[in-house]
Amino acid sequence: MVTVYGEGFYDGEGLSCVVGSKGSLKARYLSSSVVVCVLGKFGGGNLTLTISNDGVSYVKSGASIEILSSSMVLSVKPSKCYWVHGMKLTVFGKSFDSRSEFKCTLTSWSVAPVVIEGKLRDQGALECSLPWLSVGKYLVEVVQDSVP
Repeated sequence: MVTVYGEGFYDGEGLSCVVGSKGSLKARYLSSSVVVCVLGKFGGGNLTLTISNDGVSYVKSGASIEILSSSMVLSVKPSKCYWVHGMKLTVFGKSFDSRSEFKCTLTSWSVAPVVIEGKLRDQGALECSLPWLSVGKYLVEVVQDSVP
């Protein structure tokens, strides 16, 4: 979802967004100066963004957006441990962007989720220092710029 700020937007059937060469997407009108484009799935990259009030004529705005590829967790090390306080959990994955902020979220059925700041080692690995944890199995997720 992208919020677009401008002027002269109309609340009508033709209000739409075009992102790159992906075709037209329905825009959601918030006000004459704000519309929202729901982008769906796109690969990463820099794309131009244009808005149309009637779905036919588009004004070149010069606006562009950068879409980051979705990050993916492939494995974690250690995958089993006996002493966890302060131990580094290394999360291996792909599409970890160096300009992003990261958090590791550890979830178990028996305790509330634990959210830990993550530090990027390289684009394929990040580290999180583990706090005291209850004994059990945990699901590890990476949150990149507040997006799981």
